[in-house]
Amino acid sequence: MQLKKHTHEERLELSRQLSKQIVDTYGDKIVAVLVSGSTAKKLDRPYSDLEMIVIVRDGVEIPIAQYIHDGMSIQIDYVEGSSFLKDASRITFNWPLSQDQFRNRIVLYDPTGWVSKLDKVVAESEVADTRKTIGQLMAALYEGLEVIKNAELEHDEIGIRTAGFYLAWDAARLVLLMNKRYVLTSSWFWKETKDSEVKPKGFWTREEKLAGFVRASLEEIVESAESLCDDMLKIVQSLGISIEPDKLLV
Repeated sequence: MQLKKHTHEERLELSRQLSKQIVDTYGDKIVAVLVSGSTAKKLDRPYSDLEMIVIVRDGVEIPIAQYIHDGMSIQIDYVEGSSFLKDASRITFNWPLSQDQFRNRIVLYDPTGWVSKLDKVVAESEVADTRKTIGQLMAALYEGLEVIKNAELEHDEIGIRTAGFYLAWDAARLVLLMNKRYVLTSSWFWKETKDSEVKPKGFWTREEKLAGFVRASLEEIVESAESLCDDMLKIVQSLGISIEPDKLLV
């Protein structure tokens, strides 16, 4: 098996073929067929995959289809309409990476106008309160710092460097969430983070060390993790968010 280059137009033509095959195969179980990912925004590159989302009626279960066709990865997700709408309204840790699929798509099949329901939910989520999730993700950063500190005690270099990457990843998601900024394509994740306005001074320098983008000593990784958590917390607190309640919560 060898991967092949494909054009945007080739992906669109293939998506139309798949849409027809999906409707012909599953009939009235299908509510809508959408092209998502980079292809939906004409940001696909020669080796990009083809991602499609198929909205099915509630109660219908169709397994994901993921395979290689003509040297290109294809992924077709079948999702119940109510579940997809609920996910579109949620503010989660992964909000910066998940929101594009709810906002940008090419509609190939939508006989009942279901997509208008999605647009309404998305519009409501634009003004949703993100503070609770910001606080929870900030607490998760300190959980990541705990992992690094434990690895440091055990002189575990692999553990420190691995945990450093995950802390950098969570810090990036937190920055994007605080800026209410979602990424259009996963390859832009770090760039979007770097370009965000609300973030600590020297943020990217520490991210590079934590993520392993530049060579750093173990001491530099630990120091970067500690100082980044402290500086991120200051911003979170400035938003009126506390991660240390006065009593135990359940």
